[in-house]
This record gives sequence, C-alpha cells and structure tokens, in this order.
Amino acid sequence: MEPAELPKTVAYCGLVCGLCPPPRTCECRTSPKPEEANCYQRNCCIGKDLDGCWECDEFPCDRGYYSKDNMWRGLNVASVQCVRDGGKEDLVKLILARHGGQHYHGFYMRKTPDQVLRMLRDAPEEPGS
Repeated sequence: MEPAELPKTVAYCGLVCGLCPPPRTCECRTSPKPEEANCYQRNCCIGKDLDGCWECDEFPCDRGYYSKDNMWRGLNVASVQCVRDGGKEDLVKLILARHGGQHYHGFYMRKTPDQVLRMLRDAPEEPGS
C-alpha cells in the first residue's frame, strides 16, 4: 500500500491496519469480519459518531483494547495519543520511520503507552523529511 493511503487505514482503536500482512488485514471501517464487528472500540465510536477514539472525551477508557490486562493496550493507547497530538498522518510517519512498510504490532506487545510513545518518537527521521 502506498504511504499516502495509510492514514485512511487507521482503525478506530489507532492501529494502522494498512500495514497488516494478508490475510490478517483489518477492514473494520469498510467490511468488518465477525470478530471486528464485535470490537468494543469500533462499536463505541460508531455509536458516538466518532472517527476514532482520539475524538472521545473518555479516552483512554478501560474497555476493549484499552483494558489493563490487554497485551496491546500500550500500542493502542499510544497510537491514539499520536493521532490526538498530530493527526493520522503523523502517526503513519512515526510508524514508517521506525518500521518502514512492515507489520509492526508484535514489536510493542505488553509495553506501556509511555514506552511505545518513546519508542515511536525516538525513531530516526525518514530520508527526505
């Protein structure tokens, strides 16, 4: 997927789904699979008419991907915080600077939001930026 298209693939929860390898691609915005249709963040945002959790006054809640025992909490919360701070495009730039066009989720498993933010923001700048 072209980098310019990636901001359109940022899920309600903050993940950049355009970087997920097939067949694990998330299509929660366009044609959700059954497990995506039951996603707390997706359904909450749709119910509140929000583009994503970054628009919610209750962020970060303690439900779904943001629950304290979820191994992806740090990545999701940090990703949404990046969107809040600079927009979807900035989140994509941070992830591309750190990981290129590769799938990146596993790199942040079981990290805290602060750890993920530091890791993303300390990434080298993209060439030409």
